[in-house]
Amino acid sequence: MQILIASPGEFKHIKPCIIYENRYIDCTIQMPNMISAVHNEYPYLFAFTEIHQSSNEEKAYNQPAKLVKIDDENQTITFRWSTVNADVFPSGLKMLISGTLKYFGTTNLTIDITPSMKKSFFMKNKISNLK
Repeated sequence: MQILIASPGEFKHIKPCIIYENRYIDCTIQMPNMISAVHNEYPYLFAFTEIHQSSNEEKAYNQPAKLVKIDDENQTITFRWSTVNADVFPSGLKMLISGTLKYFGTTNLTIDITPSMKKSFFMKNKISNLK
């Protein structure tokens, strides 16, 4: 792994967010410089801010999101949010993701966190048992 001496660089939302088990949602972001910082234990910080369509909407997700996967090959990080209210995944919700590297600055990316599909481990296991 290369040693990083750069800004957080560009962030890119590369695939839609997915709901798992009606309990949490995963979103995958491409962010090569931040991955390098994580691997090299360079001081970094991720911050997340919900952006609602109207100002009177309540928070939908527990914060902060958990970093659940780093994919070195695709240079992506997957974040996971659990819902405040069980099984409620609002559409049209945006999330501001800020990645900061100490001394080098911050990069922001706003993504649409509307889920594209649901995956259920129970159904997957039940189907595989039928074969």
